[in-house]
Amino acid sequence: VEVAKLTADDAATNDRFGGSVAIAGNTIVVGAHYENGYRGSAYVFRTDDGGATYDGGVTNGLAKLSASDAAAYDSFGGSVAIDGNTIVVAAMQAGTGGKVYAFTAMAGYVMTDSTIYTARDAWFADASAAEATYGHISTW
Repeated sequence: VEVAKLTADDAATNDRFGGSVAIAGNTIVVGAHYENGYRGSAYVFRTDDGGATYDGGVTNGLAKLSASDAAAYDSFGGSVAIDGNTIVVAAMQAGTGGKVYAFTAMAGYVMTDSTIYTARDAWFADASAAEATYGHISTW
């Protein structure tokens, strides 16, 4: 029985949304490794009702993750994983042999809607300071 259909609200042709997917508890991370000129991205979705509905992507206020040093053809989001409050995203074509990026909520916090919103709001207020704490978060 299908319980939800997740989509990127900023999707474009050939983004490859869903090329990689990871789930832990109420959080789903979805890679789109061809998005934005093959730079790639990963979308974070959450549910609070057992999967009947999901908030996430860009418009619904959670996170769209991207590499802080993204370049064309990096394929960020080609592989994603999640464990507790840490999300790991691979950029298989980045640099000389690929890169892996780790994103986490603030130390001592569980990744909840509240901590994701906190990271996002901090990024809007001062992107450099927020990226030092949370990693790179893009909301568009």
